[in-house]
Amino acid sequence: MEKQNALETSKATLRSAGVKYRLRMKGTFDKPRSPWLTLYHTTGTRTEFVIKGLGWQDEKGIFMATAHIVENDNKSIAALGPELIKLCRGRSSTQRFSYTLTWGSVRDIVKDAIAPGGEKEKDQSPFKPFKDRGHFGRMFDDNAVALTSDLEEWCLYTPESIEARAKDTNLPLIPRRYSSSVYGKCVEAVAWLLKKKVSIAISELLIKLRDLKEVREDPAPDFIPRDADLKAWIQKAMAWDKQAGFIFAMAATYGLRPHEVWHITQLPGEVEAEPTMIQVGFVVKDKKKQATKTGHRFCKALPEDWLELFRLDDLKYTREMLAAIKSRWPTAGKNNTALGNVVSHLLYNSAKPNRCVPARLMGYYRPDPTTENPKPREKKGRSTAYDLRHRWALRCLEQAPHWSTELKAELMGHSAAIHTKTYLRSVSAAQKLNRLQELINQSEAERSTAPTKKAPKGVEVVSIKKAPKQEDKKEEQVLSPEILKKLEKLEKLEKMIGGD
Repeated sequence: MEKQNALETSKATLRSAGVKYRLRMKGTFDKPRSPWLTLYHTTGTRTEFVIKGLGWQDEKGIFMATAHIVENDNKSIAALGPELIKLCRGRSSTQRFSYTLTWGSVRDIVKDAIAPGGEKEKDQSPFKPFKDRGHFGRMFDDNAVALTSDLEEWCLYTPESIEARAKDTNLPLIPRRYSSSVYGKCVEAVAWLLKKKVSIAISELLIKLRDLKEVREDPAPDFIPRDADLKAWIQKAMAWDKQAGFIFAMAATYGLRPHEVWHITQLPGEVEAEPTMIQVGFVVKDKKKQATKTGHRFCKALPEDWLELFRLDDLKYTREMLAAIKSRWPTAGKNNTALGNVVSHLLYNSAKPNRCVPARLMGYYRPDPTTENPKPREKKGRSTAYDLRHRWALRCLEQAPHWSTELKAELMGHSAAIHTKTYLRSVSAAQKLNRLQELINQSEAERSTAPTKKAPKGVEVVSIKKAPKQEDKKEEQVLSPEILKKLEKLEKLEKMIGGD
């Protein structure tokens, strides 16, 4: 109550002195909208002047400012305001209001990070609410005090319900889905702010948010298309729009993330060691310069006959298509999320249905069995652009069961743990059984070719090796470190494909 009494005392002093100026704070003491007091004139125009440096908790500062106003009440607000700022700034830092973090300063920290060259330039999605048109830009003035409670409220409830409640307090706040990727991005934003030591992001809040994330709801079902349906749909997409069809053909054949089509650096036939492979991104030392989420990698066509089916083996055609999509949907000024949205809207666009593939791509999802319903029926639903990538992962299990999880994860550009947890969650019991049978057959084959008896004691086993062929000595060529790194990665992939 002392802070409130200081302002009330100031108001009474100025009134009794016949001064037409007043000091006031914005908001309430429980929820201030600015850390600074403002000076305003009670008559004439309602012009205000923000006294940066004079906080609403600064009792001594309020008394000093009040005395100065009484002595200089004949001055205009334009002249008096700067004098009060100078008066407040002239005091020691221990005398001034210490809590100066505003939403403007928080948003400036974030905007610097997502600006070109910033550390979050290629990962802006969690920080969009901090932009000028984002949630915090709409809800709070730049001078408003940044509070942990406001950050927590944004994490726990939908921005739409928060903004609606600000206009009508009778409306309820709607909780977010803690299992959703959107909530995950909120947690990611808080973790980054905490790492940057922004005071509103406290460790207790991050722990709470992560605990809620662990209490997961059932994930939204992935409606994975069947290959026969997918092939027919891509052909329809290519007939409707060649460039759109090319994007979907590449994503489905190589298991690409939607945005990665723009970052293909070597097309089928350009990777000399393995013509059916493509290269995504470049090998770079600085991770900030990575074009994609997980950096450079090679991807393998599966099944390979789709290369011919969709003309992906025609290098002249694929070069033309890749150049066309980069011209039609340029990457300048767009991050990977924006490029991914282009693909998603080609698949489904309720606002502009004439701009998406007319035919619907449908997939299937089988609910988890229960004691009451051990064999639930499949459900049919609309597939997303990412479901083409999920289908590639399942196709690996069906058509290349001898490939290790590590190899498949390497080809898809993520860890083995992510591959198992995310991309194989739709595996059916029959697919698991087929995989086990393949492994058993492979194990039996290895066992049958292995020697069953050891040589008797005293008997020397002589192994005969073929003499190496004499090859013509070729002039040594010096290869760049980048090429050597690519060759090493290709050699590793070939061993994994051939040896497993």
